[in-house]
Amino acid sequence: MKLTNKSVIVICLMIAMLTCGKAEEAAKATATNLVTEIQAIAARNGSQNEYSDVLKKYLDFDKISTRVLVGVKKKIRTDKGQEEADKAITEFLPKFIPLFTTYMIKKYTNPENIEKFKNMTFEMGRVDDNGTYFTVNTKFKPNINPSGSKQGDLEVYWPVGKSNSLIFDMVFVDAAASFFKNEQSEATAKFTGDLNALLALYQ
Repeated sequence: MKLTNKSVIVICLMIAMLTCGKAEEAAKATATNLVTEIQAIAARNGSQNEYSDVLKKYLDFDKISTRVLVGVKKKIRTDKGQEEADKAITEFLPKFIPLFTTYMIKKYTNPENIEKFKNMTFEMGRVDDNGTYFTVNTKFKPNINPSGSKQGDLEVYWPVGKSNSLIFDMVFVDAAASFFKNEQSEATAKFTGDLNALLALYQ
């Protein structure tokens, strides 16, 4: 049976749409599951250690760590050239990723940060396709506290990789603040030309 060019194009488009739809649902599920599991730990006043497996399951710490070093790589490139910068960061990442992952988990699962999400209702919004990743738009609606006051909704979007459905940033819309962009600025500011000295700051 012969297929016309039009038939082939239509079939390819249908397959692409189905694949994209599944990837979009996976991105939504990643954000939803992360928040649900974090809120469950917070509700029972769980220890910081309980958050570690959850965050490692849903966050792409390899990508996060690589992005955090973008400014550092630029500094090395300026001083020593592109080839040396590529080589230095490639050799440094296997040492940096596990230390930085532990550092991030400890830093962002402290009671002050977790408390923000503890008594809030999570709502899923639209998902935007950005080519190589999805942006999952969500909202946290605060519950009324005992005094009767209610803060405004907290809008957060999560960039989620298409290839692995893992989150690689968390952006607060109103504050235009990104956890991992802040970390990138800090790492760049801390870097004095010695990668081992930078590594020691995360130990």
